Amino acid sequence: MISRLAVLPALTFVLAGPLAAQEPAVSDPIIRATTRLVTVSVVVRDRDGKPVSGLKAEDFSLTDEGKRQQVQLWDQQAAAPQLPSARMGLPAELPPDIHTNFQGAALPRNAAVILLDGLNTPIVDQRYTRLQILKFLERLHPDDQIGIYILGRKLQVLHDFTGDMRSLLKQLGKYQGEIDANPATVTDVTILMNDAKLEAAMRDPGVWASIETQIVADQNIALAKLEDRVLRTIGALEAIAHHLASVPGRKSLLWVSAAFPTVVATDIRTGTGSPATFGEEATRAVRALANAGVSIYPIDARGVMVDPGYKASLSSNERNMARFLNATRSRGRQTQNRFPLSSPDPMVYANRDETKSHHDIMQELAQRTGGRAFVNANDTGKALREALDDGAGAYTLGYYPSQADESGKFHRIQVKLNCAGCSARHREGYFAAAARPEAAGRQHETMMDVLSAPLQAADVPMAVQAVILPDQAPKLRVTIRLDAAAILLRESRGRFLGRVDIVALFLDAAGASKGGAEESVSLDLTAAQRNDALRQGFNYRQTLPMPEGAHTMVLAARDAATGRMGTVRLDLSKLETALP
Repeated sequence: MISRLAVLPALTFVLAGPLAAQEPAVSDPIIRATTRLVTVSVVVRDRDGKPVSGLKAEDFSLTDEGKRQQVQLWDQQAAAPQLPSARMGLPAELPPDIHTNFQGAALPRNAAVILLDGLNTPIVDQRYTRLQILKFLERLHPDDQIGIYILGRKLQVLHDFTGDMRSLLKQLGKYQGEIDANPATVTDVTILMNDAKLEAAMRDPGVWASIETQIVADQNIALAKLEDRVLRTIGALEAIAHHLASVPGRKSLLWVSAAFPTVVATDIRTGTGSPATFGEEATRAVRALANAGVSIYPIDARGVMVDPGYKASLSSNERNMARFLNATRSRGRQTQNRFPLSSPDPMVYANRDETKSHHDIMQELAQRTGGRAFVNANDTGKALREALDDGAGAYTLGYYPSQADESGKFHRIQVKLNCAGCSARHREGYFAAAARPEAAGRQHETMMDVLSAPLQAADVPMAVQAVILPDQAPKLRVTIRLDAAAILLRESRGRFLGRVDIVALFLDAAGASKGGAEESVSLDLTAAQRNDALRQGFNYRQTLPMPEGAHTMVLAARDAATGRMGTVRLDLSKLETALP
């Protein structure tokens, strides 16, 4: 991470010139510069829960904040929304020296990312679900496209989208799980005490108070670890959403996880205190997923869960913790908000069922993004198959909102069907692009977060060509083409204005910063220039000094009005050197 970037000399964007051999220009419809296309994936089922096919555009009616919208329909046979490469004037097959952050071809409907969550899932459950996923992959259908991502202390791409079953099996076969995942929240104090010692301690007020103090300290540490897990998980979901943003149509994320509770106690002596909630973090994830058109399918890696009150047996530390805290909460010092402890996990708020608390976040993310949660079921492979098939039969609706909105507020979408006995499932809505610039400090922080993310962001589709210039001090000649449809251009007196921030960051082989550069580029276009840009994109060119020891370069483009970003990572060792 770097705290300061060098500022490049002022430069303006130019309309796209040759970046690769292009097809002759065609007269595509002009895309509105101040209103983005909103796509909604709709899963339609009949009374028996079976997919409904053959519906037409007139069978759907859609409202955005209660206002009827004119809808276009893309079904399995019709043409899909335009790929970024088509909007950028690029050929369908790119030469090897062109690097992008978007898919070169449309994915089939039954394409999905499996996120195997080792950060929030006990190691025993990780191993079981890994075996279940391996069996599922052995039965892939010929037209399935699967990507496998791993969430541990960091997010990793085990394999990106492919239908190659053997390649997927080989990569997943190497993964053995995250050993330190989901650490127990039970304090060490009760582990060291047998029943007799615990009885004696509970009769001695001094020892009682000492144990209580130690438990509180241990649980504060556990709470901090939990908050870290939640933030890492939300960050990973956001990174995946940004990575898949440029893929048109429906995207499914199959999140195999034990998840995390939606609310936890901060005072374990009462089970309540000032509860720590993760609603804001969940909303952040929903914002990113919904705006990228990603439907999330949480699958509980723990399988069928037993209510804590009906567990056949408890470990000695679980039993001792429950006994001690039950006694603590029944003492006269706590006169309010006392709850008998049936769960051995003191992190659960107000004695809510721990299992339900974890399921709540799964249900919320699924419902708000148009997915479906699979809980209390042991057949992970069956859940994966059902989730994958759910997206395969979906309809994609698209519309331009009748009224432009730059407030950043949430827009609720409702879809109704002209189909007797049919039901529709879709994401709840989307967040309008906020055309209010962030504070300078926050802009820099956000940019650095995205630059360091393990996945390329694709909210702003980019194509990059870079060559090394031989010199006593090596330099890079970089050409970036941006999808103009991802940049908010605001009309003012017949001209179209905007601003894009460009950042280049160099990293060594260990991922440490070797410096970089940044530039803010203003856009001031005529209507004709805007229309050309929307068909062919913008080109940005710059020559950069290459620091000694640099192994990777990350290039980022950020729309200053909305905060949308795109990134491309380049392995410098694989770049060509220009002829002298």
